[in-house]
Amino acid sequence: MHFSHLNALMVRVPALVIAGMLSTGVAQAADIQDLPPHTKIRVTVVHWNASSGTYERWDALGGDYDVAADRTVFLPVIGKISVDGVDTTKLSTDIANALQAKVGLVQPPETTVAILAYPPIYVVGDVKSPGEYKFSEGLTTLQAFAMGGGELRAWRVLAMAVSRQSTER
Repeated sequence: MHFSHLNALMVRVPALVIAGMLSTGVAQAADIQDLPPHTKIRVTVVHWNASSGTYERWDALGGDYDVAADRTVFLPVIGKISVDGVDTTKLSTDIANALQAKVGLVQPPETTVAILAYPPIYVVGDVKSPGEYKFSEGLTTLQAFAMGGGELRAWRVLAMAVSRQSTER
């Protein structure tokens, strides 16, 4: 058996596992073009009260929400609203327009959406610490791999042991 072929195979396998995993979940989330399921968001709604000359925060309409598996968020008064293919700016506008229509406002309320937490990522394969890790915007595949402790390199220990045994004979 040629150990150079074994070494090349063992190096590629963990990298392929990580790359494949990240290409489907994290890479899409890293673009931040839409809000993936299980993203935690905070919605804040304020409205100008002309009679008092102040902005009033509408806490009953805002709050912390999770994006559902069907890429929707359920909000008071509005109900289900799709987050598929929208970023936080577009979602803020969609919520404000829906509130304006539902409540009968002349102007849409000021609405913001902030991302509190992204769904976790999972580092698997020949790494020191496989498991679930927190995703943050801008996380690269290499950084995720490092979070898992990098590759174990157990094949090198095995190759050295076999190499030693073959030279002793």
